[in-house]
Amino acid sequence: IKPVNEWEDGDEEIYFWAIVKSSTPATTKTGKPYMKMKMYGEDNITHNCFCWNFKPEKDKLIPDNSLIVCRFKHSDFGYSCFFAGIHIITEK
Repeated sequence: IKPVNEWEDGDEEIYFWAIVKSSTPATTKTGKPYMKMKMYGEDNITHNCFCWNFKPEKDKLIPDNSLIVCRFKHSDFGYSCFFAGIHIITEK
């Protein structure tokens, strides 16, 4: 499994690892909840990630410094993923 910073176009079906620096609940302009994560890979550069389908009344935020594995998409705004697709490998 490669680090998230090695993501390339067409890699939507491949799992990557990342370390979560922080996660916070957020809301879109239309009122839909999501989770905003700051994460990094082997490059130690912070990347933004938008996690869709996050339900703040049911789902827990990902603890800081957790190692995760996930399928990511990438755009001009950063990375995105679905909350249910995040696998926490280790928590700190």
